Amino acid sequence: SPSRGLGDVYKRQEESHVTSVCERAFIRELDGGCSSPIAAHAVVKGDTVVLRGLYYEECSGKAETAVEEAPVSEAEHLGIMLARRLKELCQKQEEK
Repeated sequence: SPSRGLGDVYKRQEESHVTSVCERAFIRELDGGCSSPIAAHAVVKGDTVVLRGLYYEECSGKAETAVEEAPVSEAEHLGIMLARRLKELCQKQEEK
């Protein structure tokens, strides 16, 4: 039915909003831009957002990746926390 199709469109728009908020929070927390060696990819699975992140510390050459998940209502917080975690892991590698 046409209304069902419209519901699918709204659902995809909502998922797109959640994933972009999550990814942008990750990149913003790491002061990323178009040429920064960082990456974030989020997907919505039911009521959960799953974020895969990569952080590369240019000065040390250290890189870290991780995957975390959280409720979709916590998408922005997830992006920030994963960014901080990866940055901290790279800094710990540098100390060794």
